[in-house]
Amino acid sequence: MYNPDNLTKFLDYIGHPEQYDPRYLKENKIKLDSKIKDSIYKINRSNWLWTVWSCQGHLTGKEKGSIPYFTFIVDKKYLSDLFMTMHSCFPKEANLEFPIYNNGYWYKISQGVEDDNYCVINWHLFSSEGKLGLNKIQECIIKFADKIEVKNVKE
Repeated sequence: MYNPDNLTKFLDYIGHPEQYDPRYLKENKIKLDSKIKDSIYKINRSNWLWTVWSCQGHLTGKEKGSIPYFTFIVDKKYLSDLFMTMHSCFPKEANLEFPIYNNGYWYKISQGVEDDNYCVINWHLFSSEGKLGLNKIQECIIKFADKIEVKNVKE
């Protein structure tokens, strides 16, 4: 069962600054990318998945060329739920047969630090279709957050 103290210990273990605790981003008025801000709030209200770093992807401005990505902390008991939700939300134009990167849309998942309860998961999303592709990926992120929000994790 989710224990807030365990998450606090894990955030400390990975050196995540206290003022950026994902459970309190809204209350602490942390600046987030506008197109994914509501999605981050939805994800972080869960009791099994939290966003610690993210980017909506940018085609212009000082962040030009950055790709959408999320770095999550996930309760390890729900890793398969996370992966299935990621996969099910990918743009419909994507080739969901493996390898998925053959048609211009693809994503990459990697795992980082872990302890007995939690692990860090990175999710990078790619499209070779410029603005249209970025918009579809951002829609995918919204759909993903909506599915996380309704997922009811019970012990």
